Amino acid sequence: MTAPGSVGMLAVVFYPCALRAFFPNPVNEFTNQSISLDNILPAEIKALQERIIEANGVYARILLIENFLLDRLSIPNDFSLSKEAVNIIAGVNGQIAVNEVASKLDISKRQLERTFLKNVGISPRKFGRIVRFNTSIKHFERATSLTALAYEAGYFDSSHLIRDFREFTGLSPKAFFRHPCQIPQ
Repeated sequence: MTAPGSVGMLAVVFYPCALRAFFPNPVNEFTNQSISLDNILPAEIKALQERIIEANGVYARILLIENFLLDRLSIPNDFSLSKEAVNIIAGVNGQIAVNEVASKLDISKRQLERTFLKNVGISPRKFGRIVRFNTSIKHFERATSLTALAYEAGYFDSSHLIRDFREFTGLSPKAFFRHPCQIPQ
């Protein structure tokens, strides 16, 4: 079965901690869930969808989405704290203890964890693991072995790298790099 006319898709990708600037709910309420925006903002999304369908061209559709988001923009008080924590963790490829991040921000570990969870949706420790995992993918081409890749990405050993690959992709590193475009949903 084919759809009449052309079919297209637009995607909006948010940086870590940016989603909270557009939706008042703590981001951890959305973590690991697939939630349709019409469940959160039914009237606004229906109106936006209708305007997107009627728009002439992709640039007009992008402008509609940008304006929708700009109208919703509301920076929470703890946004800059979360953003700075994200930058610290990403800046060292996830190789930093949560206590050290909290110390750099002059807050308690617990306060950092609460703020991070609310604004980013996951714990600072898990975010660090994801950053380190992404680093391993970026360094794959130049690694001479799985152990070398693990060390280069900041893992203690290759077993920790393998554990993260299995958790984040459902595959071993060998299977992932054999078919990197076939990441399971």
